[in-house]
Amino acid sequence: MVIFLRTIGLLLFAILCFRLMGFRSLGGDVEPIDFVIVLGIAEILGAPLADENLKVVNALIAIGTLTILQIILSYLSLKNQTFLRIIEGQPITVIKEGKILKNNMRKARFSMQDLMEELRIQGLTTVQDVELANLEPSGRFSVIRTKDAEPITPRYLGQSTSVTLIENGQLIGDKLEQVGINPRQLAEILSQFGITALDQVETAVIVPSGHIAVTKKNT
Repeated sequence: MVIFLRTIGLLLFAILCFRLMGFRSLGGDVEPIDFVIVLGIAEILGAPLADENLKVVNALIAIGTLTILQIILSYLSLKNQTFLRIIEGQPITVIKEGKILKNNMRKARFSMQDLMEELRIQGLTTVQDVELANLEPSGRFSVIRTKDAEPITPRYLGQSTSVTLIENGQLIGDKLEQVGINPRQLAEILSQFGITALDQVETAVIVPSGHIAVTKKNT
């Protein structure tokens, strides 16, 4: 019973701490400092559950301290670019204007095989199609293609595209003004679909022909 209560208490406290730390600590690609803190919390969380002799209050204090530390470091990183570079590092450019920067590759301990694999994931087969490629501090590989290698889109061809007006019951930014529809006109359009309130709408999209496609929420 004691272990059961300990588990629930520590879990709820850890969830609260992660919520306080924000989305940075919950993303798939976390920054180094966030990764270290999250890993530390995970280790501390498991210790009193595996050993009944360890006090739960000590674990709570340690987790709380790491949470406060992460919040402070995140705040300082937002306010000071120098501090941000020290804590999180800087992107390392491995391709620039279609040329591989071998010195930076060695600095990042990034092999040619790793590079080509990342390019294939991006749908690229040659470095000549890359304007800029960076290894980000989070470990992600970011690519900016050359103009010739950019995929063809309706916007590239000068054609109009569909515009999403409503998503999950919420109006999106200034899209109504963009397409020249006022709220009263929108209400009249939605009424044709038997909709009387925005929260009944899953999505509303205006297509290039001018028609509006509406998807109602399942109730």
